[in-house]
Amino acid sequence: MLEDFIAAYDMLRTDERCTGRVGVVGFCFGGAIANLMAARLPGLGAAVPFYGGAAPASVVPAIQAPLLLHFAAQDARINAGWPEYEAALKAHDKVYTAHTYEGVQHGFHNDTTPCYDKGAAPLAWDRTVALPSNHKNSLATGLLSVSTRTTRRLAWAVWRPVKRSALNSEA
Repeated sequence: MLEDFIAAYDMLRTDERCTGRVGVVGFCFGGAIANLMAARLPGLGAAVPFYGGAAPASVVPAIQAPLLLHFAAQDARINAGWPEYEAALKAHDKVYTAHTYEGVQHGFHNDTTPCYDKGAAPLAWDRTVALPSNHKNSLATGLLSVSTRTTRRLAWAVWRPVKRSALNSEA
C-alpha cells in the first residue's frame, strides 16, 4: 500500500496545478504511512503523522522532510514506539516537532467517534496548517492526505497557493 501513496505523491508533485512541493498528513495507519513516506521520498516537503506508528530506526537517516508528530497521551500502543523513534531522529539531527495531547485517546481528531476531542483536534490542525510557514526551506504546496477510515482512497488539496492559471481551471 505504501507504493500506492508514493505513486499518488508523484502524480500530485507533477500535476500542472502544483508547484511541485508536496507534504503528507496521515491519521492512524495513515500516520505510519506518513512516517514511511518521509523516509522514502527525499523531495517530500513535510510529513505530519497523527498518532501513527513510528518508522523503523534503520530508515531514519533517509528522512529529509521536517516532521510534525501528533500523539494522544492515552495511546499506549503507538506511544510505546516513540522513545526509540525520537532517539533515532535526534541521533541523525532530523528536524521534527512532537506534540502529545494530554487526556486524549487515539483518534482524537476523528469527529465521528467518541474519541474526538474538541480542544486537541483544532489545536493539532492549526499546528499542521502552520507547518509550511514554519519551515521555509521545505514549503509544501500540495497536501496528500492519508485517510484513517478509507486508507485506499486518496484525497489531496492545495495547502498553499498554486499557479494562478490552475486556480481558474476545472480539476
